[in-house]
Amino acid sequence: MSRAAAVEDRIALDAYYTPDDVAALCVSTLDVRDADVWEPSIGGGAFARAIVAAGAGLLRGSDINPDAPGLLLSSNRYRTVGSFLEIIQFPHWIIGNPPYSHAEAHVRHALTLAPRCAFLLRLAFLESMKRVDFWRDHQPSEVYVLAKRPSFTGGGTDGAAYGWFVWDRTKPGPARMDILTLDGPLWGRK
Repeated sequence: MSRAAAVEDRIALDAYYTPDDVAALCVSTLDVRDADVWEPSIGGGAFARAIVAAGAGLLRGSDINPDAPGLLLSSNRYRTVGSFLEIIQFPHWIIGNPPYSHAEAHVRHALTLAPRCAFLLRLAFLESMKRVDFWRDHQPSEVYVLAKRPSFTGGGTDGAAYGWFVWDRTKPGPARMDILTLDGPLWGRK
């Protein structure tokens, strides 16, 4: 299927949870050791588990769904139920897989809050004349194309290609592109 599911066919709240292996692979490209990290759409918790395994100092988690399993991975003090777009925190990193229907708004908001952000997005996020000004103003530092398309439903893929988009204001310069394989970046190492 090469198109997004029709609105009436989509899972409520865009709860398409990232597989653990995909989250771990993406997070492996980042240095989050001892960092304060916020996962704004914690969902099933795959990114939260990968962030903790990578040595983050503090994990904050939020989700619009009060029953999102990943909320149990962050401590009560740093767990928030509600829309990421209405929350203001200032962590070192904001990392996750935003709901497709609100991806640009999530990325824009994250970029106002943290010096480093990384999101799993469809590569089609690069497209659209509507997004030209966004890209002009918010150049990523790295874009990793996922060599293997993930499945967010436990079945086949949805036919869309995905990328791991990283914005790091501490690394100025032109955006770097790489292919992210099961063994890590194909052309370079972090």
